Amino acid sequence: MGACLLKNVVLLSAALVLALPQMASADVRPGPAASAVKRWFTTDRSLNCFDRQGNPSGCRLDEDSHVTVSYAPSGSIAVAFATYVNDPTGNAEMFAAAVFRKEQDGWRFVRTVPNLSGKSATNVAFTPGGVSFDTEVWRKGDGHCCPTGRKRWTVALP
Repeated sequence: MGACLLKNVVLLSAALVLALPQMASADVRPGPAASAVKRWFTTDRSLNCFDRQGNPSGCRLDEDSHVTVSYAPSGSIAVAFATYVNDPTGNAEMFAAAVFRKEQDGWRFVRTVPNLSGKSATNVAFTPGGVSFDTEVWRKGDGHCCPTGRKRWTVALP
């Protein structure tokens, strides 16, 4: 009985692992600026994305993309952070951020955050006139998978 139960647990675990890529969500969430963020991410050529033939293209929302949105307490400013693979034939992970403003007819893209480096954003904090956040950055000797440094960024907001 124990061997049969163990075999079923192993088979179920394997099925769940195989299903994970299909279960992964690459959609932009949460909040009201999601459609503007999705439009920015899939159309902005400055993000340097390429199609399978090597031609410049909009970025893809897929299992290699992770986009989060943070909102200012006022609800009128949003900052989107995107971690993505820009070339479907490679595995180089990219990181970008963009600022959005709520207007009467919806959310509008304002600008990307220039000269951004690192991997993922944490500790996002809005202040009057700005937003600060941390990114993981690579120190000398770090593997690409595993940055061990941290950098605090402060960005002026419109």
